[in-house]
Amino acid sequence: VNIVTFAPTLIASAPSVTDNANGGINIAEAAIGIHVSVPLTGSEVAGEKVNVNINGVTTSHTLTQTEIDAHSVTVTAPTPTTDGSYPVTATLTDLAGNTSTPSTPVTILVDTAAPTALGAALHADTGTSSSDRITSDPVITISNTQAGATLEYSVNNGATWTPFTGTSITLPEGVYAQDAVQVRQTDSVGNISDVTKLAGLTVDTTAPARPVAPSSYNDNVGAVMSATSTASSTD
Repeated sequence: VNIVTFAPTLIASAPSVTDNANGGINIAEAAIGIHVSVPLTGSEVAGEKVNVNINGVTTSHTLTQTEIDAHSVTVTAPTPTTDGSYPVTATLTDLAGNTSTPSTPVTILVDTAAPTALGAALHADTGTSSSDRITSDPVITISNTQAGATLEYSVNNGATWTPFTGTSITLPEGVYAQDAVQVRQTDSVGNISDVTKLAGLTVDTTAPARPVAPSSYNDNVGAVMSATSTASSTD
């Protein structure tokens, strides 16, 4: 009978969390769990367990020889239910049930809050009516931007998106149907705001053609008058 009372070797080095690579774990990533990559020394034994601890919740995974030979294993752990920063550690439990001391912790940020929807409005509704949404001003004013967010607009009902910066976008001349023009923002960890959709509008920046000179005119004043005068000057 072999009685083993000493703890196994430490985890090779601190684990890493690829989901956290862009500074945090967004709502889409949180929905499928946190993927923790744990490095291995290669001297582990198939059947031993890697244990990942996040905020006091431990997830265990039984090692295979393939994972040991690859010197790495990925363990999917449940996402904490509350946004915030959490330490992640890993331990190794041998076949006798002895567990190593925890690895150096790494910190993750769970951020599942989407940014506020952008505000979007015509800069000016020019022309004969101030409410017909026919304008010569192609500028759409944007509000409610979040610091560090990526801003985007679409002119084809969200089929494709174009990034922009600042507090306005300039539309090409054209007729835009209801909801054709849309704007959104994505925060630094990848959470996307609700889409803001604009009512239909027409952008017309082309001046009308200059009228042609008259070929004749009705001269009904002065000593000499003619109903079909073509002279270049008249009395």
